[in-house]
Amino acid sequence: MINTNSIDDSPFHEGELAIQDKLGKRKIMATFSKRGVRSFMPEQHSKFVAQKVTSFIQFLFEKFEAKPKTKKPKIS
Repeated sequence: MINTNSIDDSPFHEGELAIQDKLGKRKIMATFSKRGVRSFMPEQHSKFVAQKVTSFIQFLFEKFEAKPKTKKPKIS
């Protein structure tokens, strides 16, 4: 896959850039983003993320699935 990010464009939005400025880290983050931030996700990463989402949804379904209520027997 080809990274389509322009070398001159920042992948960070305005709020992220403001925080980077406040912390004095904008220059180092600009360097990092040129090497580590991509505008695409490799196929194997896409499959992995999709699998994790499916596993989480399955967990939620099993945890919160409606179960029949049983009445406790009366003690006379």
